Order: sequence, then structure tokens, then C-alpha cells
Amino acid sequence: MKNPIYNFLIFCVLILIYFISNKINEYNIWNRSSNFVILIISIVHLFKSFHEITRSPFNVKIKNILLMFYSTLIFILFTELIFFFIPKSHFFGNTLASKNWRSYYKDPINSFGFHDFQPKNKKNIILFVGDSFTQGHGIKNVKDRYSNKIEEYNDLYSSINIGKNGLDTKQEFSTMIDFISKSKIKPKTIILQYFGNDIEGIAYSKIKKKNNEPYTNLSKLSKLIIKGSYLVNYLYWLYPHEDYKPYLNYLKKAYSDPDIVSEHLSDLNKFIQYSKDNNIKLKVLIFPFLVDFELSDVIYENKIKTFFKSKKIETISVSQLVLKMDKNDLIVNKNDGHASVLLNEIIAKKLNKTLK
Repeated sequence: MKNPIYNFLIFCVLILIYFISNKINEYNIWNRSSNFVILIISIVHLFKSFHEITRSPFNVKIKNILLMFYSTLIFILFTELIFFFIPKSHFFGNTLASKNWRSYYKDPINSFGFHDFQPKNKKNIILFVGDSFTQGHGIKNVKDRYSNKIEEYNDLYSSINIGKNGLDTKQEFSTMIDFISKSKIKPKTIILQYFGNDIEGIAYSKIKKKNNEPYTNLSKLSKLIIKGSYLVNYLYWLYPHEDYKPYLNYLKKAYSDPDIVSEHLSDLNKFIQYSKDNNIKLKVLIFPFLVDFELSDVIYENKIKTFFKSKKIETISVSQLVLKMDKNDLIVNKNDGHASVLLNEIIAKKLNKTLK
């Protein structure tokens, strides 16, 4: 029985390394390759143990129990191997399946580092600025994003998308200025996309961030397993969790703080001032929480629309475009509240009308 015990101990060590590596390492080819090798070696060691048990002198009952145990482990590892390659987008981008998704659908990446085709300096440039909703999180083909659909509806326009996941308003403005400076491209129109988390940068500097991330309600062992296994992580995220509630409470607190809101509006005003100084049209596209329009109004949407209205800037409220639609048709999937392909098309048609 020495060899089965030895092989099983090696298996336990390898799986622990595998869990820890998936949990803490960045998603890259070297990490994935090493973890894939660990899985294969683990399966080999389990097969060795299984083979040794079949030749062991144990009585039939004990032998059958052990064989069933090892068969179950081998089945689980093979299933893990399958889920190692299954992509699925989530609203929280740090799930293992969502990392797979971003890896599989990351192209094209232009020379400026944006998820878009190489920009060309043409007439009637529309510059799309924003976060993950602009970048098209959950959309497999960039041609299905509202920014790219504009060109389909009217060939007079040429769109450039500089959206990036996780940007707040301050970062969006600096990203835009940096792009215009480096590319020497002056847009005719800027479409600024707004979402409720655009206030984050300022909020985090003034209110302590606490329990706003997924998995905070899990024990250390549960967190290690759920964050370390592709199979378990996928199953865990099959159904929505309550992880977002502390984050929503955080946003409510931020938008209720006059100092935070004042500084945030000052950052938004930079877009207005820049567009005026450079004779560029500015339009603002406001996204709600796509599963809860009313909550969006209460937390931030009314405040933001009122601000831009006072500055005589046209705003397009996504929620007003789709009030009567089934919310399940508006989102990528039940775990990803970003805009679906259908919603991107609806937005593109509305933008096309306002541009005309």
C-alpha cells in the first residue's frame, strides 16, 4: 500500500498548488500552461494509485471502496480539465470562466491598446469614451457593439472606441486626452458613456472601501476551493449571489455625499469644457443597472441627467429606450449585467437618429 499512499500525497500537494496558483496568479499563458501540466500529472498519479489498489491484498469490500473513491477523484479531475477551457462572461471580471472569456475574445487590439480596429484619421470621427459597456464586455464580436454598428447605419461616420473595463470618469478623461494627443485625431463628436460606478475613483479616496468584492462572505478554505477550481468556480457562479449588495450600498453612500458628488461633477464638466474649447459635439449615453432601472434612478441617474441638462448637453437614457422590454433580453446572461447584442443594436439606432 506504500505506492498508493505516496501517489495520493503527491496528488494532494499538486492540487493544493493548483488551487493556490489559480487563486493568486495573473491570467497568462505561463500560468495556464503550468496549471494544465499540474492537472495532467495529478490525473496520472491517481491512475497509478488506482492501478496499485487493484493489485493490493485488501479484502474486496475495502478495495471496492478505495476504487470508487479514486474513480470519483479521476472523474472530477477530468471534469475540471474540461471546465479549464470553458468561457463565460460575468459582471465580476475576476471569475475563472470570465478570464477564459476575455482571453478567447480579446482581439482585435489596436496599437493604442484598445479593443478595436486600428483607428484612421477620417472626417466625421465619433469617439466613444467609457468603461466596460463601451468596450463591449460580454460581446464576442466588436462589430456587434453600438460604437461599431453606427458605421453600418451610416457610412458618413467613422467610429473609434477607446472604452476600457473599470475606468471611472477621471480615468476616462485622461485616457481620451492621451489618445487624442498620441493619435493626432480630432473627433467631430464625443459619445461619453456613463454608468453608476464612474464615481468610484473619488469615492474610494474619501470613503473606506469595505466588503465590496465577491467571495467576502466565504471561509478561507471555501474561498481557496471556489477561486482555485474552474469547475467549482463555474458552478458557484451559475446563480447570482448577494455579493453586489454591499457594493450598491457603497454607491448609495457615495452619491449621497455632497463633497464626493461635487468633485465628480467637476470631472464630468471637464468633458463639457474640452468639447466647447475644441468645437466638438458632446453627447452622453447613460446606462442604468440593467436589472433594476428604478434603483438606478434613485442612486445616480436622475442626478447625472439633471447635471447635464443644466449644462445643455444632450443625454440619452438607455432605460427610456427599453422600458417595456424583458430585462433578460437586455443583458449578456443572468450573471453578466452588461448590454446584450440586441441592446447594443437598439442603442446604435437611437444614436444614429440623434447624430442625423
